[in-house]
Amino acid sequence: MATSSPSAPPKTVLILNADSSFGIKLVNCFFEREYIVTSTIRSKNMGSYPFLDTLTTLCDQVFELDYSNVESIIRAAVAFGERPLDILINITVGPDPLPWKGYTQTCLSDMLQNAVTGPFLAMKYFYNHLRISSSGKIINMVASSNEGNNYFTPSQGLIFPGDTDYDLLIGFQICVGASKQLTRSMAANFKDSGDKITVHSFHLLGILTQLSTTDNDPRHNERLDNCTISVVTAIESRTMENTGEYVIACPD
Repeated sequence: MATSSPSAPPKTVLILNADSSFGIKLVNCFFEREYIVTSTIRSKNMGSYPFLDTLTTLCDQVFELDYSNVESIIRAAVAFGERPLDILINITVGPDPLPWKGYTQTCLSDMLQNAVTGPFLAMKYFYNHLRISSSGKIINMVASSNEGNNYFTPSQGLIFPGDTDYDLLIGFQICVGASKQLTRSMAANFKDSGDKITVHSFHLLGILTQLSTTDNDPRHNERLDNCTISVVTAIESRTMENTGEYVIACPD
């Protein structure tokens, strides 16, 4: 008598910095697709994040983690257990708009900590979890700060109120460029070593703008959900064929 094969176990996803504007939407979307979701929240928001109860309800585990604190990344990797990780999502929130002459050594160090050092350490300490997955996938996302949303709309693209305002986005562009290079380098490294782990870079400026808009359009929530669905669908469609690529996730 034929026996039915056991169903495949649910996929796992870890979303770092889920206390960002876009993180809670991602958590909910992956949960609805029956992933086992784990998320992290930055220590400065622990206890004060308004959607903390939602995160703890939707997620299998919620960890406190800061890109600037390697010990917190190691603790999260240990607490995750010895199970496969199918998708690791790094969410980097770019700096507030600032004229380029206003950047200090501390500002630049913080930017690179969020865009490169923290995501790199997350990849390093969750490597074994990704490696034992049948198709480990890393997504490096860069989103604008809330203040930066004034400079972008999905329908009109980048908007510069004055000729001198372009340099207000330099910090964000540094984060995007650094994340893209990290993604390309790690994708090549995994490919050369025979690992089946893929790495992809997502630019989320347009998505975050839609999430943060204050217009009174009654279809607003529907648009937000559609934005999230389009991003998650794009994440799921990434394969070894396009590892290392840069994706502009900006639906109309």
